Amino acid sequence: MITNITDEQKVNYVRILAILGVLILMIYAPKLWITTKVFPVIPLFDWLPIPTSPLDYILAGSFFLLQIVYIFQNKRWQGLLILLLYIYLSLVDQNRLQPYFYQSFLTILAIEVFPKKTDYKKVLYAVILVFLQLISERNSKSKW
Repeated sequence: MITNITDEQKVNYVRILAILGVLILMIYAPKLWITTKVFPVIPLFDWLPIPTSPLDYILAGSFFLLQIVYIFQNKRWQGLLILLLYIYLSLVDQNRLQPYFYQSFLTILAIEVFPKKTDYKKVLYAVILVFLQLISERNSKSKW
């Protein structure tokens, strides 16, 4: 049963699910992750250089592979590097800012921001707050 697992295991499962969501959607829409697509790239800042081929493929591939490794290794530096890549990739192209992107980013941030010796219930509560906030935003937008 799910009640027999520890809070640490629950946090680990949430982390894996957050990563799997992004990986599945990266496979589903791979052109969103490269900048040499026909669809326009919209950087957040005009001065920010947009990576071109082959650098965009290297970044997307590195992002994908790093997330796969993070599923199995769960090292803090990997989580932080993934967060930095999330930020960079969203600054380069705002089209990537989709709800699943926010959810995964904020979930990993909540997991990595707490020290490893933190009570895992606090991490779970932080993740629950992320999801409640995102759900309430979706509901408020659907009313209008």
